[in-house]
Amino acid sequence: MSEIVVGSERFTLGHRIGKGGEGEVYAVAGKDQLAVKIYTTSDRSDKAAKITAMLQANLVKQAPYVAFPIAIAQARDGRFLGFVMRKVEAHKPIHNLYAPGSRKQHFPEADYRFLVRVAANITRAVASVHQAGCVIGDINHSSMLVSPRATVALIDADSFQLSFATQKFLCKVGVPEYTPPELIGADLSSTHRTNNHDAFGLAIILFQLLFMGRHPYAGRVRSGEAPALQENIRNHRFVYAEHRNVGMDQPPGTPTLSDFTPDVANAFERAFSDKPGVARPSAMEWIEALERLETELVQCKQNALHYSPRSASQCLWCEMERQFGTPMFVPYVRNAANAQTAFDPNSGAFNLSVFWAKVEALRFHDPQSLRPKLNLVRAVPSEAAIAAMNPKKVLPWLSIVAACALSVLGLIAQGAALWFIGAVAFALRALAAYNTPPPRKTQPFIDAYQAADKRWIEATRNWYSRLGYANTVGFNELHALRYDYLQLGAEQVQLTKAYRESRERNQLDSFLARFDIEDASLKGFGPSLVATLTSFGFDTAADLIYERLLGVPGIGPVKAQRLIDWRLGLSKRFKYDAHENDADRQHIAQINTQIHSKAQQLARKMSEVYAQLAQHANQIKWQLDHVDTHLNQLYALREHARKDLEVLGIAIPATADPIAQGIADIKRLPALQYHPPKAPPSYKPSNYYQSSPSPVAPAPTPPRSPVSVTVPLPSSATISCPRCNSKMIQRLAKQGQNAGNYFWGCSRYPTCKGTRNI
Repeated sequence: MSEIVVGSERFTLGHRIGKGGEGEVYAVAGKDQLAVKIYTTSDRSDKAAKITAMLQANLVKQAPYVAFPIAIAQARDGRFLGFVMRKVEAHKPIHNLYAPGSRKQHFPEADYRFLVRVAANITRAVASVHQAGCVIGDINHSSMLVSPRATVALIDADSFQLSFATQKFLCKVGVPEYTPPELIGADLSSTHRTNNHDAFGLAIILFQLLFMGRHPYAGRVRSGEAPALQENIRNHRFVYAEHRNVGMDQPPGTPTLSDFTPDVANAFERAFSDKPGVARPSAMEWIEALERLETELVQCKQNALHYSPRSASQCLWCEMERQFGTPMFVPYVRNAANAQTAFDPNSGAFNLSVFWAKVEALRFHDPQSLRPKLNLVRAVPSEAAIAAMNPKKVLPWLSIVAACALSVLGLIAQGAALWFIGAVAFALRALAAYNTPPPRKTQPFIDAYQAADKRWIEATRNWYSRLGYANTVGFNELHALRYDYLQLGAEQVQLTKAYRESRERNQLDSFLARFDIEDASLKGFGPSLVATLTSFGFDTAADLIYERLLGVPGIGPVKAQRLIDWRLGLSKRFKYDAHENDADRQHIAQINTQIHSKAQQLARKMSEVYAQLAQHANQIKWQLDHVDTHLNQLYALREHARKDLEVLGIAIPATADPIAQGIADIKRLPALQYHPPKAPPSYKPSNYYQSSPSPVAPAPTPPRSPVSVTVPLPSSATISCPRCNSKMIQRLAKQGQNAGNYFWGCSRYPTCKGTRNI
């Protein structure tokens, strides 16, 4: 058949766009915006009635995101053939976006912000269907298409459930991996669907988008055989559940619900709840939650391509890349042929030479000038010192009276001669006592000076400490950053050389990444097992490594070898291109982009440190130009105490000059030390399978937990993990919204990521 009739017009069919179980979709010659679906089933009467009802309901105007019927397509003899719809161009199935391996091929420019935007647009599309009075029913990853502009189109609209006038048209199909637990095993051809049923499939799609293709019911069993995915759904085994034990652990390297905003986490908990009667989040509720999530995304400080929720304890995608050894996002460069520029530290918006001259201007160039500003003190002795210097003497008349009294006593006792001799002797003693000064009490003045001097020395040391500490730290950090910045040129050369030496391997990886496991049609690999493979990081033939496959639930040696044989078969079709091609230019451009991205991060960090140093320099200038009241008071007290010792003729105790010591310390500050040299990192190509009988995967990197440190748990504690009932230990959150707070973490981390609040 090459011609159809639409109303009174005839159209010629163009090329075939796609093929499904019930029909085929063709372009319409001369009508670039239209496509037509031709049913291939024998009984088309039910289809004709449903399409007619959709046209009468004018659904195409109520839901612009959906490829609803626009007109009926007939044969020349008037037989019903199918329907005309809006042609969906430049859109690809959503699994090409959420699976990292496929995303690099089909959406190379997409970052996580793009995924969140697409998720929000999907909820808008589903909401428009519900507002039009329809239920999608068969929500799955093949019926949702995405464009490079993050717009979404829903196809297979003729399978939607529709009620119009007195007619009811049910959705008779469904994919088990997206079917809610209450409908598992039900006869879908006679089941009336609800928006709450759609809410389950929608939540699955959103989870796969936000969690890099991971299915919420695919995980690692703790014991026994891995059940089928639909069995996990039937038994409510949501492996990411935060507050219940489902007997399974989430796949390695995956985020937790608590890494997302609370409303997103709560929405997933509701959508996959095990409690009967719980209303799942509607499409309209998801819109608000996802819009808020988009505003909460922050850029990773280590990898500019990574964006994670602000609430996450660490960059989610750095952790996943460490686990799987493959990038989640790749830099994409438009016009790659014109982007092959060598790194120059003194070009562009940031000129290192000019910048470093500004840095050097902040240094302590003349340490001798770094002296505290003090008011001149005219030291005078204290009253106590003056009193000690001129003590009061015994008055002479008192001595005479005393001498006379003694003389009278002597006269009475022994006569006139003796009286005269006693009087003279006593008078001489009195005069001698008057002319001899009393002993001085000097120790209190020495103690007072030493106390004042000690306080002065301590205050001066603190003054110099404030003057130099921050400057030292800042300069050392700047030197380290400057060294790393200067090494970028050598790193760029090394990475480019390494790529050129491994171009055949990279070409093979790129070739194999074009083949999705989902499209392989391998024996024993149904949608459930494929979803599990995706959840464990296997999207394309390029991801397949024998030893890693053995760690996937449901994949034993036989199935693992079957996948490897499929990869080897594809590898035999690979042809190496020795000439430089667009892929080479893109790789080289990506390396250059990576280097320039690092340069921007280092330049930004250097500018931040410089700003702190400049602020400190202003503080130093203010500190040098203004009198420190407290220091000046201590200086005056010490000077007055020193004057007391001088007037009393007491030697000044020897102590170190704190100003001279402070200047000497400033001179020894390690502000000019350079960061220890380190070699630039070597270029690591993506995972590559050698065609040996037993390929050996690289040893996994031991998991590390940068978010917490273990502290002793009280022996009386009996806290158990809400996910696996294992013992919990007390940890301290070091990042994220709960940084600085203690919490209970599962002792099986990172296999189990259960937590409890303290």
